[in-house]
Amino acid sequence: MKRYSSTPRVVRGGSVAALAVTLLLAAGCGSDGSDGGGSSDGTLKVSSLGYCSEIPLWWAEEKGLFDDRGLDVELVEAGGGGSTTIAAAVGGSVDVAFTAPGEVIQAIQGGTPLTWIATAYGFPTDEEAATSGAMVKDGSSIERFSDLEGRTVALTAVGGVSEATVAGAIRADGGDPSSVKWVALPGGQLLQAVLSGKVDVAQTPLPVASMEGLRNIGSPHTLVTGGVSMPFAGYAQTTDFYTSHEKQAEDFYDALTQAGEELNDPANADEMYRIMAERCGQTVEALKQTPMNPIMADVNMPGLEKYVDILVQGKVVREDSLPDLEELVAPFAQSGS
Repeated sequence: MKRYSSTPRVVRGGSVAALAVTLLLAAGCGSDGSDGGGSSDGTLKVSSLGYCSEIPLWWAEEKGLFDDRGLDVELVEAGGGGSTTIAAAVGGSVDVAFTAPGEVIQAIQGGTPLTWIATAYGFPTDEEAATSGAMVKDGSSIERFSDLEGRTVALTAVGGVSEATVAGAIRADGGDPSSVKWVALPGGQLLQAVLSGKVDVAQTPLPVASMEGLRNIGSPHTLVTGGVSMPFAGYAQTTDFYTSHEKQAEDFYDALTQAGEELNDPANADEMYRIMAERCGQTVEALKQTPMNPIMADVNMPGLEKYVDILVQGKVVREDSLPDLEELVAPFAQSGS
């Protein structure tokens, strides 16, 4: 049975400093301040943003994988993004934050110790399974990411992970992103901006409604991986809470690991799409046409190191105060070391 509650929305910070202020305010509103979160009735409260890609969490809940391990999991709806859910964990309204590695590192650099306990999904490493593309106008001289030097690139937000990823793709293709002009536009305006000539390229999710007049030069997310598995999003706890609930965290990880194994079985595809459609408001037909990020619960440590390097080069996180990645990720979730 689905169990949902809601958590107050917190304004998302756009920088390490802004995030630090948000987390400081959240800490001041904690239920008891003892461990940065925790449910007095033994329930494990897990934040959910309602993304279709959260299917491992929903599968584990519906198939009783949490119950099998004695976990009483309650999903808490959250607005905003990964920094919102981290603030909720610090404030005590959730025990597990659904977030991304960059936002976790930003929070740590702002003075909030966090531990990554499980991955939800990773970057696609195969161009045929790409979940994003870089659209140029049909007939453009731009053929590859290194051709973006000196060009105007549109994203839904600048100065964050998306910009760092496209910049990383340019570097991976032998180019220099320093001369790129980055432009932020609403998602619904990206492709029209390319067609009108306002921008040279737009990074956008796949698939797009129509490719008429457009050409995809490739996926920046796939190119930056170089074939190495990297975590895209997952689950973190305040380190104090994790330290005092380590067995619970490992059971949560084990449940998501089993969920991933079952979801990667083609025999379960119809059931997977049914649950996704019910939970994220899409039709089964639309979901079947939408590429999925690879599902995994573990963290490939060389891949995480590579991703952090991309974030450093993109100035999303600071190099001078990076956490020890082997301390950041719970030992049971580490792989590939």
